Amino acid sequence: MGAAAQAPTCRRGVASPTPRGRSAALKRRSCMTGQQLLTRAAGVIVLLLAGVSLAILQGRSVDAQAQSASQSFSATADGYAYSLKPTSNYALSAKLRVDGSPATYSFARFDVHDLTGSVAKATLSFYTVSGSSTGFDVHLVPDNSWSESAITWSSYPQMDASVVGSSGPFPVGVWTQVDVTSVVTGNGSYSFGLTTSAIANMSLSSKEGLNAPRLVVQTTDGGTPATTGTTTTQPTTSTTTTQPPTGTTTTQPTVTNPPPTTTPSTSPPVMQTGFPIRAAFYYPWFPEAWSQQGLTPFTKYHPTLGYYDLSTSVIQKQIGAMQGAGLTAGISSWWGQGSNSDQRFGQLLSVADSLGSGFKWALYYEPEGQGDPSIAQIKSDLTYIDQHYAADPAYLKVGGKPVIFVYNSNDLTCAIVDKWKSANTDFYIDLKVFSGYKTCASQPDSWHQYGPAVAESNQAGYSFSISPGLYKANETSPRLARDPARWAVNVRDMVNSGAPWQLVTTFNEWGEGSSVESAAEWQSSSGAGTYLDALGAAVGSTPAPQPAPQPQPQPQPQPQPQPSGSSGDPVVAAAGDIACDPTSSLFNGGNGSSSSCRQKWTSDLLLNMPNLKAVLTLGDNQYETNALSQYMGAFDLSWGRVKSLIRPAIGNHEYLTSGATGYFQYFGTSAGDPLKGYYSFDVGSWHLLSLNSECSHIGGCGSGSPEEQWVKADLAAHPNACTLAYWHEPRFSSGEHGDAQQMATIWNDLVAGHAD
Repeated sequence: MGAAAQAPTCRRGVASPTPRGRSAALKRRSCMTGQQLLTRAAGVIVLLLAGVSLAILQGRSVDAQAQSASQSFSATADGYAYSLKPTSNYALSAKLRVDGSPATYSFARFDVHDLTGSVAKATLSFYTVSGSSTGFDVHLVPDNSWSESAITWSSYPQMDASVVGSSGPFPVGVWTQVDVTSVVTGNGSYSFGLTTSAIANMSLSSKEGLNAPRLVVQTTDGGTPATTGTTTTQPTTSTTTTQPPTGTTTTQPTVTNPPPTTTPSTSPPVMQTGFPIRAAFYYPWFPEAWSQQGLTPFTKYHPTLGYYDLSTSVIQKQIGAMQGAGLTAGISSWWGQGSNSDQRFGQLLSVADSLGSGFKWALYYEPEGQGDPSIAQIKSDLTYIDQHYAADPAYLKVGGKPVIFVYNSNDLTCAIVDKWKSANTDFYIDLKVFSGYKTCASQPDSWHQYGPAVAESNQAGYSFSISPGLYKANETSPRLARDPARWAVNVRDMVNSGAPWQLVTTFNEWGEGSSVESAAEWQSSSGAGTYLDALGAAVGSTPAPQPAPQPQPQPQPQPQPQPSGSSGDPVVAAAGDIACDPTSSLFNGGNGSSSSCRQKWTSDLLLNMPNLKAVLTLGDNQYETNALSQYMGAFDLSWGRVKSLIRPAIGNHEYLTSGATGYFQYFGTSAGDPLKGYYSFDVGSWHLLSLNSECSHIGGCGSGSPEEQWVKADLAAHPNACTLAYWHEPRFSSGEHGDAQQMATIWNDLVAGHAD
């Protein structure tokens, strides 16, 4: 079953009846303009790098009589182009990105000068911010006149179709190097483009990051630099190293970067902290917390590390587990000066420093949740933290300010903001949310939610928090049951959210049963455990939002992220009966046939739709039974690419799974209250109602029913000039299922309420 609605225009009228079981086709708009040397495959990102210095590789043999020298050049321009945002420019991003779907290319230019002799070796080097099992290909960009501030998907420089070299697979935190000797012939400018055909989501440090791309050129005495070189289309071998590429002389980078050094390093250079920051709440109260309230151990679970103390070896393993899952920081519970948590925080910093991996720590200020500390007390605590910990390289900072989270669980008014702003001694303050927090006249640096009883919490524009479960040691049933399939959806939602702060609640709160740290109950072959495995997979396979120097949240609701930067009237797309059962013989790995299972192709139409503000799914979103596993096996691979824009409606197939659990697990809070299945929201000046036409599951839809009363109240509370309602079973239909008589009362209410 299904119904379809076109994007609304702001005029009054009655929508024509739509046959039940049909879905509207979405008009496709192409962003392809002009000819190009490389095909822009769907979802591919092109990366243009300019001014990248070459890194030295194990070179070919040269005359033993000749003297060799090498020079390292940092990129003078770089950026990337992202197919889903054809007009966006990422010149200020700290990362370069390369992906096959959605297509993403990166570019870098290097200005090579003061070479003497002939070029013996030229090596392109990038510092890896993520790992890859495939790597990227390097192409020459013949025209060096491009500007990094002008690179977009609609206007990036053309690359040669031939591949100069390939990086091959690489881990995170190393310099990956590609031989480009065939195209570097002497002094001059050289531009390179990076591509891949794989779904890879690679991230590399840009010149705005701490480790700029580099081009290292090795020369031999005995002549002037050659002006031409031999071109080859054969990919060359590559290497990886934790050392920065080196040379005998080095050009000064245009941004703050550690200069190349000849001193070997056993660990990658420390990276600056930029958004998004993914962090987990951490508890340093072991071993004493294993025994509480007459229970030993005080947990329902069996940690893989045992009932540990916080020895150096334990902390090392915990940091490794968090970093392996893509987390860059821990937020450690802090109960005041001289407390056990205070005494152990110095050890956390020390271990992170000794590892040299770039992992950071911040504090979670707990006294605000247990009492009402005065401004003077807060100032004293902040001064203490600043003097004892904030100068440590492992302390998390944003915009140069040390970060502190505040557990203000009992403060439900804007007065808490005023108090902390008065007490602040130049910290980055992140407060816990409360009802109406966005309307406070004073605003902290950011907001977060700490609520492990809720699977995910999106505080748009500020943070996105997720929880694996909540099962307290002294309770007989979980408040939030663990479900690895649901967790996989949550982590993907978090990573796709674009939130500056992406938070896991928690890493090791064993007493409350909200830990993602490995345990016997969810152990895995990697040793990290099911929950950290899923987190690491999501971080490594989902296009990351671009980091910003510092978020500037405004005290009003934030819009959902849009796949297009176009201006103009908001666009809404709608369809129902969307995704085939992944076990169907016609599913064909998600590609379907010429006439069936076309969910991938219909979702492709959405990806470059200008000014798309919302996607309305009209029920029976996933066949046959709407189980979460089916959502993940079909819908998520196609329409899941625009999940952040989807505002779903529920259909009869959703209820083939008891309570429509798969539907509500997949869409989360976007689907409304699971006991109702109806909700409302605004798009531009329009007010939209998503209704539940499966009346037998919610106490009916007739006169006086809970849904009917809600509809009338919602219409009265939102006297917008334009109102649209949508649901699964159409009131009038010429299709085989006929009219949905059960919706007659609500239909009449909508007409009386002047809905469009």
